[in-house]
Amino acid sequence: MPENNILPFKNEFFRKIIHLLSSFFPILYLYVEKTHILLILALANFIIIFIELNKNQMNYIGKNFSKYISFVVRPNESKELMNATYLCVTYFFIVLFFDKYIAIYSLLLLSISDSFAAIVGIKYGQINIIHSKTLEGTFAFIISGIFLVMIISISKNYIVDYTTLFLGVLFASIIELLTP
Repeated sequence: MPENNILPFKNEFFRKIIHLLSSFFPILYLYVEKTHILLILALANFIIIFIELNKNQMNYIGKNFSKYISFVVRPNESKELMNATYLCVTYFFIVLFFDKYIAIYSLLLLSISDSFAAIVGIKYGQINIIHSKTLEGTFAFIISGIFLVMIISISKNYIVDYTTLFLGVLFASIIELLTP
């Protein structure tokens, strides 16, 4: 995979808007039971795997994928799994293995902070670190992650250990930074 696998800014921006729509799952999880969200995520995984299997075919799914979605697909994703597929599978396992509020926060962090980091990094990033990621994007991830957990803790009267919060966001930003 090439080091720089970034689309033009407009395409990346729309890609991140779609990515932000994945916030639907953690927000829904606030209102439904774990078994229900797992069933919904299992269905979402089935659908995205079906799309994966058909995205390069000349059938109805492949043609519509090409027509409506391909402009936000990075070059490496046309032959490999899309990042959206990894995201969907990850959502399922986070909900399966973690406490409800840890899962909700993690999913929101994955959706919102990752998108914010990419947009800031692509648009304003000057200091490249690794995998076409920038220091500015990493800072955007950390700031949005801390802001996000503060909003959740205030709105849910959820007691937060801010040292753990900061270390968790910092660790997540490092993982995000290291993944191509």
